[in-house]
Amino acid sequence: MRVRYVAMNARDGQGLKRPAFTALSPAAHLRALAVLRAFAARLRRCAPACATAVAMLYTVPAPAQIDLSGNWATILQQDFRLINLSPADFLGVPLTADARAAALSYSEESLDELGRQCQPQTVLLLWLNPFGLRIWPTTDPAGGEVVAWHLTSPLRSAGSIAPMTIWVDGRRAPSAQALHTGSGFTTGQWEGDTLVSSTTHIIDSLLTINGAPNSDQATMTSFISRYDELLVTSAVIRDPVYLAAPYAVAQSYQLSARGNSDTPPYHCAPEEVIAGVSDGAHTMAYPLQGNPLRDYMRQQYHIPPDAALGGPQTMYPEFRRQLQGKYTPPSQYCIRYCCGAANIFGGVGFAEMAAYDRRVLECTDSLELVLN
Repeated sequence: MRVRYVAMNARDGQGLKRPAFTALSPAAHLRALAVLRAFAARLRRCAPACATAVAMLYTVPAPAQIDLSGNWATILQQDFRLINLSPADFLGVPLTADARAAALSYSEESLDELGRQCQPQTVLLLWLNPFGLRIWPTTDPAGGEVVAWHLTSPLRSAGSIAPMTIWVDGRRAPSAQALHTGSGFTTGQWEGDTLVSSTTHIIDSLLTINGAPNSDQATMTSFISRYDELLVTSAVIRDPVYLAAPYAVAQSYQLSARGNSDTPPYHCAPEEVIAGVSDGAHTMAYPLQGNPLRDYMRQQYHIPPDAALGGPQTMYPEFRRQLQGKYTPPSQYCIRYCCGAANIFGGVGFAEMAAYDRRVLECTDSLELVLN
């Protein structure tokens, strides 16, 4: 007696599964039955546990999104120096040679040109914003799921940072030829409790507030995590044109109950504020090697140009070895960052330079001098 078994792993000439019949001897038939009985016995013993495991697969909910909404005040600790950079200070920024040349030709008076007065800064500077963040979601009216997170600076005026929208509904980025703006186009997904986003389509603008440029090929990967009333953010910026290596920045925020929940609309009307500059016919820039502030860091802080003008090598602690014998810290004066965060918000950083022309600078005296 021979028994035929159906083997579903056989395929016909067209690659489709079809039944294939194999004749077994009585001995092989008994062995197959023994295997089937053993498998059935194991399945009976496993039934309760297997049923529980299957039920758990269908009852455990997917990880929920963390609520990022609120008004967040900047904690001036991480990358604090990048918020209020000195002229020609690109230390730690991995600039290419072309980026360095463009940065040294930058003039702050260019912001008074008619075409630039109302141009906001790009989202590349979002995490270096000293005025905090306001974050709120957009939800699907049908199901209630969050489809996007919106981030903006509470201060909306000329020169402010463009708002960011992080789409988390699975949509794809548009074509590379699509419109580039200051906000760019950002998509994100949750990895555990961290919102990871990717920003593209950013217009060419400034990477740092003192003139280092970014091209329209720049991209940014951001990481946002919330720990109760603390928001921790970091970003990695890549630019094949102006950056020789990925550029990382970080910032932390504290939840604030005093923040304004209403972001005012952005209104800006350009006008001629400086004759010969804001007339729409002039462009302000320094010629090559003609920037009078090129040696500012060396003159004020004794930092050699090899360090002050940036480059990928200046990002790493090992670069200090190359400065041995080239750098001597100033000891008889202080010009900026003498009193911590006070110099950003109406403190000594905005006083006239004459206020610092002293051998010893006391923070309290300087603040009184500014406020009075």
